[in-house]
Amino acid sequence: TRETKGRVWSLLEAPAEDVLALLRGDMAGFDGRAVLADDMGMIGETIDFLSRTWGSFLGGGEDLLLSAKSDLRLQDIDDIQYYMKLMELVGQIRGFRCNASSRLFEQFRIIQAKLKIGQRISELRHKLSDASLHQMPEFHQRIAVLQTFGYVTAPHQLVAMKGRVGAELQSCDELLATEMIFRGLLSSLRPEEAIALMSALVFQGKEGPGDDEDLGDLPVALQDKIQDLRDLALELGEAQKLCGMELPPEDYVRGALSMGLVWVTYEWALGKEFKEICEGTEVMEGTIVRTIIRLEECCREFKDAARVMGNPSLLKLMEEASFMIKRDVIFAASLYVV
Repeated sequence: TRETKGRVWSLLEAPAEDVLALLRGDMAGFDGRAVLADDMGMIGETIDFLSRTWGSFLGGGEDLLLSAKSDLRLQDIDDIQYYMKLMELVGQIRGFRCNASSRLFEQFRIIQAKLKIGQRISELRHKLSDASLHQMPEFHQRIAVLQTFGYVTAPHQLVAMKGRVGAELQSCDELLATEMIFRGLLSSLRPEEAIALMSALVFQGKEGPGDDEDLGDLPVALQDKIQDLRDLALELGEAQKLCGMELPPEDYVRGALSMGLVWVTYEWALGKEFKEICEGTEVMEGTIVRTIIRLEECCREFKDAARVMGNPSLLKLMEEASFMIKRDVIFAASLYVV
């Protein structure tokens, strides 16, 4: 963009599809090479000529428009109709009040940018609608599950207290963990028992054939809560099935729970040496370390949930449980865990 004789101008190469209209004009004295060579005199004359011609056209000079037949010698009927339609639209431009505005081109650029943004928004909405068509059934099924257990209210789907608590829990199955809290599965347990029960939420390994036998060495109160947690997971799986979700309840239980490190976590929380614990299980040492670290993160999320609920008892329980597992080699500063 440059300025000559107080007028701002730009020299652009316009493709044919950007040409709005063809007007008559005597350009015998026009020297295109001089314009390209930055001859300020010729550029000024050209600007004056174009401004006068465009002004005359806007003032009602329909005779300035080139004829489709006699001037352009169009023969194809479709081309003639397209050209006449274009000229009709061009003729409407003369009625726009913005033609007299000194900010015409600035406003034009703003409108042009707005239209491009609107077009882009429409394209993105179309793409999103195509994608959402495939996901919409599952979305409604999940909403139905959340409404069933009181996470959102019907019919406006407002987030309830359970939903706010569930949003704090991200290191494990949010639905199961939230129900675990609200149904009080942790409330009657000691810290070492609570953290052992929570390990079933974060351990990502498979249960071995001897895991149930290992659970027999745990306190009776903890064994009862383990069964309660399994029953709860099955209940949630069946509810999801009733709401239309395809995952079988048993598969949901297997995916959300794994008791393979309950005994290990319980012994670790009681202060048993890491070496002794590793000798009593077939789970790899690295897996144990990663699980305990994830479990400590889960404790932090449960503490955040307790604050949202206003539950000081749960907050204190999680603080004590976190303190019991956060020790020795597992949380050593020099230990590198992938």
